[in-house]
Amino acid sequence: MKVGVLGAGYISEAHIAALKNIPGAEILICDRKEEKANAYAEKYGITPRTNYSEMLKNDRPDVVSLCVPTPQHAALTCEALQLGIPVLCEKPIAHTVEEGILMDKTAKETGTPLMIAHCLRFDKTAVTLKNIIADKRFGNLLSLHLYRHSTIPTWSAGDWLRQTNKSGGAIIDLHIHDSDLVQYFLGLPDAVTTVGDELHCSTLYHFGSSMDVSAETSWRKVPSFPFSSGIDASFEEATIRLAGSSLNVYRMDGGTENLITKEPLPSYLHSDDFYENEIRYFMGRISGDKEAMEKDVCPVSESVSALHLVHSERESIRTGRTVAL
Repeated sequence: MKVGVLGAGYISEAHIAALKNIPGAEILICDRKEEKANAYAEKYGITPRTNYSEMLKNDRPDVVSLCVPTPQHAALTCEALQLGIPVLCEKPIAHTVEEGILMDKTAKETGTPLMIAHCLRFDKTAVTLKNIIADKRFGNLLSLHLYRHSTIPTWSAGDWLRQTNKSGGAIIDLHIHDSDLVQYFLGLPDAVTTVGDELHCSTLYHFGSSMDVSAETSWRKVPSFPFSSGIDASFEEATIRLAGSSLNVYRMDGGTENLITKEPLPSYLHSDDFYENEIRYFMGRISGDKEAMEKDVCPVSESVSALHLVHSERESIRTGRTVAL
């Protein structure tokens, strides 16, 4: 399968590394800066291109992995979809909710597959926790707290990530991971209350019950600050902590265990690399793989909802009020 990776930046390296583990993937790398495309081509032994539209029309890839800055998502996605080329687009789906809706509409009108790369939906630990919440094996969920922190990104092309008018800051670019996980686990909340700013925020998700659900995200200005993320989930009969590749359950009887080694999961989740898992899944849906076709794990409509959710959180910060969805 011929895969066109658009954009030679930080996230495209993760996609390329994952694709190198997928048998039969022929990779093309395209970037408007020839030196960047050539550097990636030499590093990974793949074919370089320097014009997005020409690559789409002339090379006709079987699928596109879109890793360009967020403001470019809508135009390039719609261009590929109108050529009948399936698109795996990096998150967030677009710069605005209206652009995201347009992308969803174009995919439906052309009948061409589109998926947004909300990679944590393909993380073994997150999938296992979703199963636990759904089947209530430890009783009802009482509280759920998520956190995600990193140093402020300095690696983006033209420093676009630090330009909040383009990236939306940490609340749009990074916090969307955990806001989408809340949606993935529990559905959309009734309302959100968020405090902070575009670099550091904390959100309380209102679900019309006594369940306590929150998430905290930040881009720290300290350059040496290490990336960290995790989840703390409290149930009636257990507490579960997610950190790294471990999903540890602490039971009422005093026992502990790492559930990730025991949960039966789909074959496309065989890797500890969620980028590889999401790419395998999407390529499986394109090729008609039965297991991948059984369930739409990451519907485009929910990617639009995730973007609407974080924009609502941004509005809550601006107004100092709870915002209903």
